[in-house]
Amino acid sequence: MSVTSSWVSRGFFLAAALLFALVSVRGNAQQTVYLQTPSSATYGSSVTFNVTISPTMSGTIGLYVDGSEVSSHSFGGTSTSFAVSTLAAGSHSAYAQVMSGPRSSTVSFSVWPAQLTVTASSLASNYGASPPALTMYYSSFVNGDTASVLSGAPALTTAATASSPAGTYPITVSRGTLAAANYGFVFVNGTLTVNKAFITMTANAASSTYGTTPGPFSASFSGFVNSDTVAVVSGAPSLTTTATSSSPVGSYTISAGDGTLAASNYSIMPRDGTLTITQANTVTSVNSNANPSTYGQSVAYSALINTEGGTRRAASHSETAARLWGLRFQPS
Repeated sequence: MSVTSSWVSRGFFLAAALLFALVSVRGNAQQTVYLQTPSSATYGSSVTFNVTISPTMSGTIGLYVDGSEVSSHSFGGTSTSFAVSTLAAGSHSAYAQVMSGPRSSTVSFSVWPAQLTVTASSLASNYGASPPALTMYYSSFVNGDTASVLSGAPALTTAATASSPAGTYPITVSRGTLAAANYGFVFVNGTLTVNKAFITMTANAASSTYGTTPGPFSASFSGFVNSDTVAVVSGAPSLTTTATSSSPVGSYTISAGDGTLAASNYSIMPRDGTLTITQANTVTSVNSNANPSTYGQSVAYSALINTEGGTRRAASHSETAARLWGLRFQPS
């Protein structure tokens, strides 16, 4: 009996020890944290980190990027995630770790630079004038950034000069010394418009005599640039007046218009002139019906008045020869 009891006791002890071992192993099953490698993202956009935890647990878990904690929160269950949008452009490494618990393996990922648009401003100048200072502006900053995150400056050029004909010319923008840690650049060219310069076409002052037809009229030009002369103008102006040969003495407008005038680099501004009609000069001839005459004889006189315009005025008068001395004849 003592031998049998001894073996039974030993069997019971071994069974109990085995059961304790199994319980202990199950109660201390290994905890794992798995961090999925995130997809590449662009600076300013959100990077998502998905974490799987096994077995189910709860607690606080943190996300570490490049060795520094960037986010943490409480969790419960077998999965959680982080979304981070403040990562700089470049290559990074990350891992997740349960507070006072296991951590994941380290994963590598990249954040690509955002695209910043650099646009050359469209400008205008006049033929004969030097182009204005070229300028540009930025667009598409993210994360609240401003131009303060940039260094250097873009290069801006145009082929247009003060002597360039009227027309449009590209303003080219390129990188120059422009740099930024978190941005790449897209360049958009602008346009410089060279407008026509202005010249003045003035009807020259003219005069005519009463009784004559006014004209022809002429004009003069002013305001040329780049050593240009009237030779660059084609066609003829329109120069008209309401005055006629019968218009009274006085001043009249010579109306100036473009007519058929044209100039590739100039816009023409007409300016009216003045026509002055002056008094006509006259020539008077006096004739008698008896020359010589005798004392007491009746003599008839006639006068013919000619103007420069061909206008004639006739007059007649009779007197006796005895009273002719000191005669002053005035046509009636």
